[in-house]
Amino acid sequence: MRVAINAGVAIARGKYILKTDAHCMFAKGFDKALKADCANNMVVVPRRLRLDPEKWDTIRDSRPPVDYMYLSYPEDPSVWGGPSLQGKEWREKNVVLDGDSKLIDDLMTAQGSCWFMELDYFNFLELMDDDHYGEFGKEMQEIGLKCWLSGGKMVRNKKTWYAHWHKTKADGRGYSLSKGEFLKASEYTRRWLTEKKVWHKQNKDFKYLINYFWPIPGWPENWEII
Repeated sequence: MRVAINAGVAIARGKYILKTDAHCMFAKGFDKALKADCANNMVVVPRRLRLDPEKWDTIRDSRPPVDYMYLSYPEDPSVWGGPSLQGKEWREKNVVLDGDSKLIDDLMTAQGSCWFMELDYFNFLELMDDDHYGEFGKEMQEIGLKCWLSGGKMVRNKKTWYAHWHKTKADGRGYSLSKGEFLKASEYTRRWLTEKKVWHKQNKDFKYLINYFWPIPGWPENWEII
């Protein structure tokens, strides 16, 4: 995946780039909405809805949009392919917070199914680093941590949306993924937590991000010494 994204970016000629999964649909005018609120040091993610692939329509039920996600406390044995800083739905925020009170709002992390930024900013962040993170895993962790900890900002744009099809085991993935590659990504991602400086453009430590979004589900007060 990382090699493919980099190959696409290398031949891109526009000001902006957008990466998306194949199994997504978009609101009309989503590109204009994303461009209108994208600073030159910003990663923008449109509001995420749920896709019904058979009807090719959004799923309308009682669940709120997936606007907010957080990085889970690292030692989560339930995560396949490595427990390090897994992205999880921030349900308390998605349900309790007025979803439209901030149409552009700070985002700790997101699902890797869609993201948008200026081409120059992609190059500044030195994405996608397959040497350290491997071919697939921890995509948004790499993006978000590099962004936030070098003075940038990742945001959710609720003025537009995309709908993502969440595949289940019954649907099948359609291709195989190496568990070893996921472990490689997790092991490198954990370094952001344990080392003072992971990336040469990093000018903030990991604690800055935790304090910025505190309190975070599952993170104890004494997380630094556990």
